[in-house]
Amino acid sequence: LQSQALRLGGCPRLQPLALLALLLATPFLSLPSIAQARAATTPSEHGISVVGDEIVVQTSTVSMVLSIPEKGAILNVTNSLTGQYLKLNQSIENFLWGVDDFSRITRSSQADLFNYTIAQGPDSTDLVMAWQVPTLYDVRALVEARGDGYIGMKLNVTNLDPGTEIRRVIFPYIGGIQSMGASSSDDLLSIPEREGYVIQNVTRSVLSDPTTLEYPGTLSMQYVYFHELDN
Repeated sequence: LQSQALRLGGCPRLQPLALLALLLATPFLSLPSIAQARAATTPSEHGISVVGDEIVVQTSTVSMVLSIPEKGAILNVTNSLTGQYLKLNQSIENFLWGVDDFSRITRSSQADLFNYTIAQGPDSTDLVMAWQVPTLYDVRALVEARGDGYIGMKLNVTNLDPGTEIRRVIFPYIGGIQSMGASSSDDLLSIPEREGYVIQNVTRSVLSDPTTLEYPGTLSMQYVYFHELDN
């Protein structure tokens, strides 16, 4: 998985870096078998299809599998060109987005209503998903399988409760990361903090020494780069 192959967007005040230790330490997502994942991610033209109870978002460079029973949660992200995939832990709780209102985080898995539609646009195939948490939020997500090889993701949250103040929106959520591929020993995390540094054997290092990263703050850019030694 390379940064050039996956472009994920979010909402104002999204701070994904601050969640790094939580995402690595908590087993939130499940992964289909490697055979299933690779069978669903053979390079092809861009498109979105429903296979059983999964939604497969495919471009020429990256693919993503979403769970219908788990209301759009991400099951798998794979580099379609190399077969490199994000290995995730067994699922305890699985969700695509979370809304933090200072006192709690409401997750997509808690929505009472969930539906989706797939439509063909001029330059992309679009997946529109909608959730409703009664008296709290109406949420809509747009996932684009684009002809240029990127997957685009956008989220809109409508606050239905005048007494609730939204602190942040977590989107898209990918938790319980075990490794990039079969082994974590060659995984690296490049972090643009001050002059920059690299964490080796990422999962084990972050579990033993959790850290919080903030932007704006000590980080010079709002991203981290998770990759294998030879990629």
